[in-house]
Amino acid sequence: MLTLAQQYGLDDCLRKQNLLTNEDLILELTDHFTLSLNQQMADGVAFETALANVVADFGGRSELQRMERRYNRVTFGRYTEVWKQAALSQLKGHKLLFTMVFFGLIVYLNAVSPTTHKAGYFLSYSGAGVVASLILGVFGVGSKYFESVFRRGWYNPPTGMQYIITRILTGALLLFGTGQTGLLVAEIWPFLLHPAVVATYITSAYVFTVSYGTLYRYLYHRDAPIWIW
Repeated sequence: MLTLAQQYGLDDCLRKQNLLTNEDLILELTDHFTLSLNQQMADGVAFETALANVVADFGGRSELQRMERRYNRVTFGRYTEVWKQAALSQLKGHKLLFTMVFFGLIVYLNAVSPTTHKAGYFLSYSGAGVVASLILGVFGVGSKYFESVFRRGWYNPPTGMQYIITRILTGALLLFGTGQTGLLVAEIWPFLLHPAVVATYITSAYVFTVSYGTLYRYLYHRDAPIWIW
């Protein structure tokens, strides 16, 4: 049975020496390492030596990092399910209807104004805002990681941050691209169609942003803001 100090030493080995960040994998490896450590220590091997032996048996840091990248695929599937369910919850009848009517009215009032006649600008600006907020969010949650890379060299980004970059940010860029395309073709749309098209697009951006917010709170254990309904 490992002492409390030895448990802390094992945790430091996985997190600080081998730079693992996937909590589920760390939990599984802790069980595997503990079993092997107990067996070796029962044979008279010192804890530090036994720990070094177990790490070597797993292939060292490079192999543990490779293992984490494979394991992340399973973790990402769970994150995607959380994101999908959050998005679907925003598409329920009363929420979707209210959101589209709300944005449609705003867009219509702007469209009939003599100063704003191009619906494509709304498509572009709303998509750009989503992308910008995501990029700022990535740097915000990943600041410690970027700092650590300079000191320790490259290693797997934290699991949540990696998912945001490879999945969420990709989706946001597609949203932004759609907005840019809308800006280019807005001139050929019938004017009365502008509010409906733009309201649909902004509603999509809203659903994307709110569902991302739910996923973000799931990843970083944050409380929901009071305005979420």
